[in-house]
Amino acid sequence: MVAAKAIEEEANIAGLDLAARTITGVETFASIEMRLLRHAEVQLLAGAAADGLNLARRRKQSFWAMVELTHQLHWSLLETTAQLLLTAARIETELKTTKKEPAALVKAYAEGDAVPSGEPWCLLDTYHRRLERQYATFDLDVGGKHGQLEQVITAARHRYTAVAGQCAEAMTDALEASRFELEDLIHQSEIFSSQVGPQCRQGQTAYLLVDALRYEMARELIEGLGDGFKVQLVPVVAQLPTITDVGMSAIMPHAEKGMELVPAGSGKVAIQIAGVTLKDRAKRIAQLRSAIPGGMIDSKLNNLMKPSKKQREEIEGADFTLVTSQEIDRRGEETEDEEEARRYMDEVLDKLRRGVRTLGKLGMENVIIVADHGHLFGEVLDSGMKIDPPGGDTVDLHRRVWIGRGGAVGDAFVRVTVSQLGLGGDLELAFPRGLGCFKTPGGTTAFFHG
Repeated sequence: MVAAKAIEEEANIAGLDLAARTITGVETFASIEMRLLRHAEVQLLAGAAADGLNLARRRKQSFWAMVELTHQLHWSLLETTAQLLLTAARIETELKTTKKEPAALVKAYAEGDAVPSGEPWCLLDTYHRRLERQYATFDLDVGGKHGQLEQVITAARHRYTAVAGQCAEAMTDALEASRFELEDLIHQSEIFSSQVGPQCRQGQTAYLLVDALRYEMARELIEGLGDGFKVQLVPVVAQLPTITDVGMSAIMPHAEKGMELVPAGSGKVAIQIAGVTLKDRAKRIAQLRSAIPGGMIDSKLNNLMKPSKKQREEIEGADFTLVTSQEIDRRGEETEDEEEARRYMDEVLDKLRRGVRTLGKLGMENVIIVADHGHLFGEVLDSGMKIDPPGGDTVDLHRRVWIGRGGAVGDAFVRVTVSQLGLGGDLELAFPRGLGCFKTPGGTTAFFHG
């Protein structure tokens, strides 16, 4: 390596006008690696994502990429960018021919066999999440050395936002046309009666409620579990509005018998089941405990990382173990450092894998992982994507949903009654179209759900 650098400097290799196509197999000099990195960036900016992907895959195992970690990280970042751009182009094409029906769009997102390519649309979210994680850990040169790389990342972010927005608009239009009816899909309110209850009767069961766990993250969670588990992944239609107070209640016992959306005071709403208002975690746990035969304990995900002897004995002796995790949603909602939030969210997947393994070792025969809702975590919203809420009697307001009575109508959002969403009560809701958001005070403008 020392000799190569000495010869490179003496022969002025960096100053030679070498065509990129003639040096793609050369690994002798470090300047060649830098030239090829810049060439791959040019390819991505020029729309030649397939060529950029092939080059990145070949070069990230080259000599200089292996000895210079920054080069390997750089190549990996370009590889993920190329995958994002290719996936975005594929989805944009497939979206034109996919039936504009809610069930068809859900299957296209979740199941590869629903589209010609055989690749699910949720991969776009996966590649975007990986891109942001890799870029957050990349040691960016602030002196301008990586200026072209910054252009590549900006272009990839814009492309993700554009295509994700097209998907969101297509789904909104399809839901409106079908009057929010989705056929042949499991509803969130059916999870406990159809999945959890039967498993409880077959053996010790753990129920993991993970706030804001996206479907594509669940796919990645499964990939890292190993061969010791028999796993089934099922897409489920969330109960609108997809906010924590609603989603967590929808996966409680008896939700399938009917839910009512009611004001809960202090600018919040809650779900009422059989006359009981499930306004917080304590109420939901009490509801769950009343429906579980045998012994039940509740825990938080962090307690499974290094459980004490007492905690291990409690789990081993329990018929039913409830585990809750708020890490993803809390970091996204509360953080002021978006890069830190992105890194931590991926760490939660590893914590979940560790938690599942711990539960298995402690005798849990069945482990069911469920989310209350997903999330969007893209670019910071610009002023053009911020919408005035309807006004009127506002009961609750989030970036992605207004809940209340009366107020205005507009083309920028969809208005529905709770009955259209399968809920009881007299409230109305409004949802922004596409990736737009209502103007609300405080909070991050990159992470949101609802």
